[in-house]
Amino acid sequence: MQLLPAFKTISFFIPKFHLPAHIEECQTSFSFNFKSGVGRTDGEAPECGWANINPIASSTKEMGPSVRRDTLNDYFGDLNWKKVVKLGHTMLNKLKDALLERQDHHEALDDLEEGLRGKYSAALAQWREQVEAWECDPTKPNPFEQRVETVTMASVRLELARDDQNDIQMGTCLALHEDCTPSVLISTGLELEEQQRRMKADRTGLGIHASDNQEGKLLQWNNTLQRRINTWTKLQELYMPSLAALRRSVSGGIAAAVTTPKTIKLWLPSHIGRTAPCDAHLQTIEWKLRYAQAHDALHSLRSNLCAQTAILKYKDRNLRSQGANTRAQNTLKAVEAQLEAAASTYEHAHKALVVLAPLVNQTGWHSSLRPLNRTDIRLMTDLLWGESEGTRKLSWIWNMRGAAPDEMGNDNAFEGEYSFFLARAMRWAEEVELLKEEMRRILQFFEWCAQCWDERGLEDALHDVVDDDEREGLLAYAKRQASLCRRLAESFRTSWTDTLALADSFNNSLVTQQDKDID
Repeated sequence: MQLLPAFKTISFFIPKFHLPAHIEECQTSFSFNFKSGVGRTDGEAPECGWANINPIASSTKEMGPSVRRDTLNDYFGDLNWKKVVKLGHTMLNKLKDALLERQDHHEALDDLEEGLRGKYSAALAQWREQVEAWECDPTKPNPFEQRVETVTMASVRLELARDDQNDIQMGTCLALHEDCTPSVLISTGLELEEQQRRMKADRTGLGIHASDNQEGKLLQWNNTLQRRINTWTKLQELYMPSLAALRRSVSGGIAAAVTTPKTIKLWLPSHIGRTAPCDAHLQTIEWKLRYAQAHDALHSLRSNLCAQTAILKYKDRNLRSQGANTRAQNTLKAVEAQLEAAASTYEHAHKALVVLAPLVNQTGWHSSLRPLNRTDIRLMTDLLWGESEGTRKLSWIWNMRGAAPDEMGNDNAFEGEYSFFLARAMRWAEEVELLKEEMRRILQFFEWCAQCWDERGLEDALHDVVDDDEREGLLAYAKRQASLCRRLAESFRTSWTDTLALADSFNNSLVTQQDKDID
């Protein structure tokens, strides 16, 4: 079948297995889960063939180009033939699974709509229209994207830099150093604090058997950090003069102790609290940066948890050799280190927010930034000890999406959840229809193949064959292939009859129910 260019519409997607490695915008804009007409397509079909051919790699790597190509063709041909003769069983299982999933997700969507109809009856139709409008025109607002502006360190730094620019233009800039404004001072302090945590983690990770090269790099980093802290401390005392006396009073009792860069207390406004005078402007700046730092850490936790799951699934399904498993374990260790770093960053940011909140009169932030326990660092689908699917609770780190509490209204939350429920129900309904159409085309394909072999077996098609025995063999082979195609088609049709009838009856009942709802 060929289509005219005017009727072609090209849509771009990212295969489902590769999707978690992309940014959040790609995960909503190019996902098979949110586009109409694709059913439950995963886009990973090209990978399946290579996954099946991997076992012969040890043989083909010793072959020359021609023999290797012939061997691969033989194996791919064998795999393709096995797929063809197993289509009856494969498609039947897919249809049975799709019918059950369609029923479950249709009931789940009905339950959600029933629960929301009392308060959101007018909004339900609008939410559905938004989903359908985006499916038809991707330039429309994407209902699956988060509707709130995400708070990040980069966005807060940009906001503070713009404030400094406005102060300079208005002539109200109170910077005590030409190269260091108050926002730059606090932002640099947070960076130094993060480097201290990283240095502690790296020092612990080296163990007691570190090589000279590793020790040398760590010592160089240690010296660089020491010089940066010394420079920053001098600038800090310009804006916080009381720190000089505070440092002397604290260090007086531990003069004999040896301080290292990773143990130096930086005395940011959150460290001082009410123990010494501190400019309210500096406290406000740190509050903004700490608030963004906490959201960045939570985003890092969620991203690394998804990456960890993707790596584990790939490892379990595809990796067999010791070398490949070792590389996967090293990757998992790196991801676990990033999880630990993100958790540590969030804990420090949360402690600072607790201290700063009463000083800068900030309230209402506890609902979105809660204390982080180790049991909270888990995927949405993970179960805690003693939980079952019926009693499972979602970790709070997945309930908020990086928005301020007053930005995260219930309407937005329900709208986003409804969009996902609707998309799942629609995709499974499409999957059933696509499978039915694919079954019809499979039967039609076998009929077409049988007719092709019948035409090849005609006497006129073999008039160039002079040898009678050869002609007779070709005729027999053509008739055998035509008979094989028809027998496969008949076998598939017989095994599919009951399940297809069940699918049609469900469609009829669904149409009847929709007509009643409209009435």
